[in-house]
Amino acid sequence: MECHMNKTIYMTYNRSIPSLVKRRWLECNREYTIDFSLDMDCLSFLGTHFNPYVRRQFAIIRKGMYKADLWRICKLYQHSGVYADVDLVPYLDIDTL
Repeated sequence: MECHMNKTIYMTYNRSIPSLVKRRWLECNREYTIDFSLDMDCLSFLGTHFNPYVRRQFAIIRKGMYKADLWRICKLYQHSGVYADVDLVPYLDIDTL
């Protein structure tokens, strides 16, 4: 049985994705797209797909890395795909890994 994974790389940060990071992800993973979310995008997504408690938790978490943890698990649960931190610069393609 062949597996068809959602070929989207999800990323989040409190400001725009560094251009080097985005370029390297796309160069190494030509069949993938990047879906980048700022905090306001994360809040909107959580409000649409999860109950108000989850959205409130995201809003009150102070540390960005923990906000990203909560959003990531919700995003991957809802859509599947791949998550990468914005400070991770790839040297191999995802399918090889």
